[in-house]
Amino acid sequence: MSNQATLSETPEVWEAHEATPHPAAPAADPAPYQPVFFTAAEYACVEAMAARIIPADQTPGAKEAGVPAYLDETVQQDPQLHELYRRGLAPFIASGFADLSPSDQDAALKRLCEAGGAFWMSIRGLTIDGYYTSEIGLAELGYSGSTGLAEFKGCTHPEHRA
Repeated sequence: MSNQATLSETPEVWEAHEATPHPAAPAADPAPYQPVFFTAAEYACVEAMAARIIPADQTPGAKEAGVPAYLDETVQQDPQLHELYRRGLAPFIASGFADLSPSDQDAALKRLCEAGGAFWMSIRGLTIDGYYTSEIGLAELGYSGSTGLAEFKGCTHPEHRA
C-alpha cells in the first residue's frame, strides 16, 4: 500500500493545524529522540500510529521522516491539545497498541477513523502535516525549493487565454 493510498482511504476533513517545516530525524544521530510532552508509553504509541497512518513503502514513512518528534513538539506547544492526546492515547496504550502486529494496528486505526472525533482528526492531520513538511515528504512531492523561472508562459489552456 502506498503512502498516497493510505491517505485517500481516510476522511478528508480534520482540524486545521499550522504546519511547521522541520527536518527529518538525522540518520546518523546517535542519541534517540527524548519526548518533551509524551511519556515513554505515549510516545511509543504515537510512533506506532504515525508509522501506520503513513507507512514506509517505496519511500520512507512518517516514522522515518521524524513525524513522532514533530507530533510531540507540536502537542507540547499547544495546551489545547494536551488533554485531547492524553485521553485519546490512553485506550491505545491500555490495549498495547505499540506492540500489536501491523494488521492489528491498522484494524484499530480503522475503528478510530470510523468513529471519527477530535483525536483522530488531530493525529491524522498532524501526521500528514509533519510528513509533508519534512525533508522526506517534500522530496516525495518533488519539491526542491524556490527556483527562479527564466520565463513564465502563463496558463496553457486555450479556454483561459484572454
